[in-house]
Amino acid sequence: MFKKYLINFYLIVNYCLVGYYIVESIYAYKKDGHLLYNNTTMIFVCLGLSILFLSFYIHNEIKNKKQYTPEKDKRMKYFSLSLFWVNLICTINYIWLLTNSGFATGKKLFWQLSSLILGLFILALYIHLFNRKKTYYL
Repeated sequence: MFKKYLINFYLIVNYCLVGYYIVESIYAYKKDGHLLYNNTTMIFVCLGLSILFLSFYIHNEIKNKKQYTPEKDKRMKYFSLSLFWVNLICTINYIWLLTNSGFATGKKLFWQLSSLILGLFILALYIHLFNRKKTYYL
């Protein structure tokens, strides 16, 4: 019982962090015209952690309830699909911003490449899960 609430708490915290980093990045871009690359990386990290916690939640429910079917759990399905759409929009926006501003050097290049690789990896993981298993969890 406690494990279920702990996993739900982590899911909510991760989703709130994603929103915070998105809002902070948009505000910094409007104010200075610069994209905070480490914030974009943190958006993708939080989205990846949300996928992991979502998977823990569903596997915990399957283990504890004999009648549980993840396909009928609409709350988790919609949460997972919202994570996918947020990741897709952030990845497309990030690639568009990189093509407009170009690649930097030094530490900024590291954050640019790590954000791009992480965002594309999470997007590929979601597409793989949707196509292979016809599910929305690991």
